[in-house]
Amino acid sequence: MKKRRKGCILNVASTAAYQPTPFTAVYGATKSYVLSFSEALAQEMKDYGVSVTCLSPGPTDTNFFAGVGVEGLAEKARGIWAKSRRMPSCKVAEIGLDALFAGKLSVIAGGLNALVAFANRLAPRKTSARLSGKVMKQASTRGSV
Repeated sequence: MKKRRKGCILNVASTAAYQPTPFTAVYGATKSYVLSFSEALAQEMKDYGVSVTCLSPGPTDTNFFAGVGVEGLAEKARGIWAKSRRMPSCKVAEIGLDALFAGKLSVIAGGLNALVAFANRLAPRKTSARLSGKVMKQASTRGSV
């Protein structure tokens, strides 16, 4: 892409990138890395005609939940992992592609997800970690993680 001086890259992070995520610490940290990496790479590549966009979805209706043992408990799932709170994957993909082709640096899928990510930037890091920990622990103790 750099040699051709043309291209687009869409990386996928998560809303977990915007705050500490106790009980899923490694997942959240890797998503923070993807977001930061994407933003840095976008700056490096801008003079070469290569755009980089980072998509940060919240809970999305995919096989991810089956992999972490949630899917079989869908009827009991509450909180952030509840099936009713997951965005359809086709909608997340559409949001990501629209942002990519518009040349946006990053996009958070869903208005509520964007609001939560923004609010985390205003809160002290300790408060953000504590609140995130409560949400994650509550979700996991209700049979939904």
